[in-house]
Amino acid sequence: MDEMRLTVCAFILVAIAGCDTPKNPSSVVVDDSSIAQKACVGTPIPNQFVVKWIDGSYTIEQGGTLEDFKKDFIAPNLQNIELVTENRKISLPEAPVQLGINSASSDLWPLEIIEAAAVWEQGYTGKNVLVGVVDTPVDITHPLLKDHIAAGEGNHNYVTSLPSQAPHASHVSGIIAGTAMGNFGGGVAPGAKIIPSAFIDSSGSGDIGNAILAMQYVAGQGARVINASWGGVNCNSGLQDAFRTLERQGVMIITAAGNNHLDLDASPNFPAAFNMSNQINIAASTENDFLADFSNSGYKNVNIAAPGTNILSACAVGYKDSRGNSLCLNSNRSLIYMDGTSMAAPFVTGSVAVLWGAYPNATLAQVRSAILKGAAVIPGHAFRVSTGGRLNLRMALEELKKMMQ
Repeated sequence: MDEMRLTVCAFILVAIAGCDTPKNPSSVVVDDSSIAQKACVGTPIPNQFVVKWIDGSYTIEQGGTLEDFKKDFIAPNLQNIELVTENRKISLPEAPVQLGINSASSDLWPLEIIEAAAVWEQGYTGKNVLVGVVDTPVDITHPLLKDHIAAGEGNHNYVTSLPSQAPHASHVSGIIAGTAMGNFGGGVAPGAKIIPSAFIDSSGSGDIGNAILAMQYVAGQGARVINASWGGVNCNSGLQDAFRTLERQGVMIITAAGNNHLDLDASPNFPAAFNMSNQINIAASTENDFLADFSNSGYKNVNIAAPGTNILSACAVGYKDSRGNSLCLNSNRSLIYMDGTSMAAPFVTGSVAVLWGAYPNATLAQVRSAILKGAAVIPGHAFRVSTGGRLNLRMALEELKKMMQ
């Protein structure tokens, strides 16, 4: 397979010939070690490359062909470049059901089933923990969210087409740390603060390069955990390297398994199936404690289930359908029901914030282990995930307490 063909599904490595040997453009090689068995997904963005510099920073650079880019950009900057990857499009998980429909017996069922109140009663709310929401823009003036945005933070945008009325990130943020309102019982970590960083545009799509920049931004602002409810690429080496960088920075990443009813062990997509030591990958569960029929799963690449159907949370105020009708609910048009693993992930993100708020000196490994060891395994309700269970915040806190004694 020739070099140019390999770049379609692989990443470009800057190889270092030796400590005393200067790098040269010919040392930039293509590595095919991460090519998936089936066709690569994630549409490439023509003539666009993500560059990781030796100081750990990232930029998105424009170029011509790979050979032109090597000659015109890599060659003069070679001594300062660590990694170059082809940029690719990524997207939000496809919504499994119509928005705004509720068939649950109670709007409070998600908080009740994870036993959040038992932890709040002990005084643990995620206070002072910063959480990155890397997604669409967040409605930072929303009544559920305005008091839970980190000081001095608005949307740090990596997109030019801003979906100010798209509900996805606002809904996610409400689940993590929203203020209780009406039938909405509040976020899992009401003491935490959100750092919004937007890279997904009004069409629901973004790209790997801007996702990396958005994650690096929130980490640089002090986020200990990042909610990443998006995905859909198999060409993954550059994004995986960014996850490793965040791991070295002590940042946890919570990913959504996806809504395609797939076995991610057999049909992986990324970042869901990276299976990193600083990652927890989340399937969606129902009110009756079964795996949601749309949810992706996998005994290796999916870790735990969390509530993901009939979830009430923030709706970007003014969100309308193509006919101009408001899709938000209640008297001030501020709430909406949504389904998906995108909604399940922030329940775990909020739980991680609560655990770190309770034990700020706990390591990333300890917090991750507590979430997984604290999974509730329900007889007769097997989940196709590595823990076999569903998130339980009270049990996770008990596990962490044992570790910290």
